[in-house]
Amino acid sequence: MRRHPADPRWLTTKYRGTCASCAGPIPKGASAFYYPRTRQLFCHKQSCGQAEARDFVSHAMDEDVMAGSGTPFAN
Repeated sequence: MRRHPADPRWLTTKYRGTCASCAGPIPKGASAFYYPRTRQLFCHKQSCGQAEARDFVSHAMDEDVMAGSGTPFAN
């Protein structure tokens, strides 16, 4: 769903990090949700990265529908 360079995305970490939500460790090589603009990293937990990814996709779909480039209901 990434359309712009600043859109958040899932990535495989190259370095250790800390989750911006739960402050838990994110090991090197782990899957994490990343916001390039703020440089925030979220772990793969349901309440952290999974929730952030769902929220981003939901907002992006809402924008598409409001802009007329998407359909609110699939037939």
